Amino acid sequence: MQLAAMILTMLVGASLVIQIGLNATMREHTGSAAVAALVNFGIGTLALILFAVAVRAPVPTAAQWAGAPWWAWLGGLFGAAYVASSTVLGPLLGGAAFLALVVAGQMAASLAVDHYGLLGFPQRPMASEQEKSPGPASFQHRQGGFHQSFCIMRRSRLRQARRMV
Repeated sequence: MQLAAMILTMLVGASLVIQIGLNATMREHTGSAAVAALVNFGIGTLALILFAVAVRAPVPTAAQWAGAPWWAWLGGLFGAAYVASSTVLGPLLGGAAFLALVVAGQMAASLAVDHYGLLGFPQRPMASEQEKSPGPASFQHRQGGFHQSFCIMRRSRLRQARRMV
């Protein structure tokens, strides 16, 4: 089941670049990033309504709606910010650069969310240098390992370049 979830997640990730292109095309035809984003959300809302009906999702009670913390209602704003920015910035930066920067932002935010257990995520503190063990659960980019690896790689390339001169 986990492999299927991972493959599906990769496919969803791949669809983001397609979404950027579709939104940019809609922007070209409508003359407005705002209208293109509204079209995106309109079609997306219709698709989600159909999905909810298909899976027979229960309608939440008034108490369930009222019990949600105030910040839980902001998810749509972040979705709107992503769609609107991808409509404008995706074509400007290019799909690869835009998504690389999106992923960099996601990684930085996810490290903080995991470390402090924010927004309903369970707390997963970053390992200290003594606790690190080699393996998939111990990412080098935690505690600056990514930066150190990048600097070592950069120094190695500089030495190679000096030898070539």
